[in-house]
Amino acid sequence: DALGYVYDAITLTRTKLDGRAPLIGFTGSPWTLFVYVTEGRKTKSYTQVSKWVHCEEEFSHRILKVMSHVCAQYLIRQVEAGAQILQVFDSHANVLPPKEWAQFSLPYLNMVAEIVK
Repeated sequence: DALGYVYDAITLTRTKLDGRAPLIGFTGSPWTLFVYVTEGRKTKSYTQVSKWVHCEEEFSHRILKVMSHVCAQYLIRQVEAGAQILQVFDSHANVLPPKEWAQFSLPYLNMVAEIVK
């Protein structure tokens, strides 16, 4: 398992905390991961991700769906390893106007939540 070290660290941390504080697991949101994948580097213009969502809308949704499942499985594995609370960071939500956020981010945040619960 390529991420075994992450889950081992969670288990070790939970053990060391010994109930003194809850252990938080986390992941980036599907949208945030999509931004990182399409841009390939830090950006202020978001040119590439804009091209994807406007020129390849259907394919963008397919990728976001896959990323939702990946994020959910990552969170589930963190819970299995000992995480007690989960957080999803939608770090690039500010890139989208509200209507596009409701189209390209919110449904996939909901999908992650449904799979994890």
